[in-house]
Order: sequence, then C-alpha cells, then structure tokens
Amino acid sequence: MDINMKRGYFILVVIFMVSCESYIYDEIDLENVFGVESAVEDKVYSYSEFAGFQGEGYIFNEYILTEETVSNFLKSTSKDTFPKKDEYKSKWELINWKKGLVLNDNIINMLSVFEGDTSNEDLQNQLEGLKDNIGTPNNYYSLFYKGSIEEPYSIELLIINPDNRSFWVVNIVT
Repeated sequence: MDINMKRGYFILVVIFMVSCESYIYDEIDLENVFGVESAVEDKVYSYSEFAGFQGEGYIFNEYILTEETVSNFLKSTSKDTFPKKDEYKSKWELINWKKGLVLNDNIINMLSVFEGDTSNEDLQNQLEGLKDNIGTPNNYYSLFYKGSIEEPYSIELLIINPDNRSFWVVNIVT
C-alpha cells in the first residue's frame, strides 16, 4: 500500500472520530428544540460510544441552560409544537414537550445500555442523577424514537429540570 493511500485512510479515520465526538447541541439546534432563543451556560458531562459506521452508538450529555433559556421555555405557549425534526430525524417519531414523569418503562429500560460500563464511575453517577430527575414531576421531556413506542430500537430522550436548569440529551441508536 503506498504512502498516499495510508494517509488517506488515516485522514478518514480522524475525520470520523472527530465528527462522532463533536455531537453537541449548538444555539441554533437549541432554538429548534425549545422554540425560544436558547443558550447553554455549561456542558457538565459528555459520554459517547460508537459501534459502527452507520451511526450506531450512545451519547449521554448533560448541560446547564441559562436562566433566560429556562424562563423563556417555561413561558412559551408553543411547547406542544417543539422540538422540530432535523434532517437526520425526519423519519423518526416524535413526542413533543410534555411536563411530568417519563412513564414509558421501555424508554427508561433503554438507559441500561450505559450500565454495562461499570468501570466508568462518572458515567454511573451521571446516570443515577438522570434517573433521579426522571422521577421529578416538574420536569419536561421530549422523545424522538424509531420503531414503536412500546418497543423502540433507537431514541433521543431530552429532559429539562427547570429547578436546577439541567438539560439531558440521551441518544441511543441501534
């Protein structure tokens, strides 16, 4: 194999790795998620694991939203029309923002994919924090999913806790 071909493969691998690791909501994405002008104050935690070239993998991110973002979201009268689907999720099903508990056990059970990495103590602590917040009736959640709601095979779960301004994005694609 000549040197140029090796360089080409190396560059493709680096681009693939960088693009996978850079999955983060920017301010334009957030406006499409919340329906109001939005900003992240801090990215608290990020975990990702990718298993294939077709997008299979897991992402677990926690952000702190600005007070203004949360306030504007809570005042918004159009929560039932957001988030908007992007090109990637155009064929996914969507549950728009709802207040209260995530009541679907199948969705909560999908979070178990993160429990396999017991050596990652930070991930396990973040997962426990998310599970604690899923049970808070003051939260808002939205869900993109593929398959049926009874047996989804891919999800993107969005949760906001307005009390502490936490925003979680959990993406599981199988």
